[in-house]
Amino acid sequence: MKVVGLHHFAIPMPVGGEERARAFYVGVLGLTETPKPVRLASDGGCWFQLPDGRQVHLQSAPMFQPLLTPHPALTVDDIDDAAAALVAAGHQARWDERWDGVRRFFTADPFNNRVEILQAAAVGL
Repeated sequence: MKVVGLHHFAIPMPVGGEERARAFYVGVLGLTETPKPVRLASDGGCWFQLPDGRQVHLQSAPMFQPLLTPHPALTVDDIDDAAAALVAAGHQARWDERWDGVRRFFTADPFNNRVEILQAAAVGL
């Protein structure tokens, strides 16, 4: 077996949280919502696509618990602009300097799932 890529990262959200998810993932982060396949749409949740085609899937979870440690790590072209946009939208930007040479911070989506934001150039992207 040879793994050749990553298609998506799935994270939970409470049932009925689609509008809050859209407000954050589209409205704040600037991702594009992509339609779920018809046979999966009845499960709830929503899917968002990054410019490179990879996706973040928000899945409705009746027994919802936020991800506090596992998380998607999104790269941005201007990390200071990203932090300012998140703070302006009412979210925190908790800077972390433990990774030498990499500017990054952590935030939380509306459901308190952990999201990491990294300066793309610092990680070779």
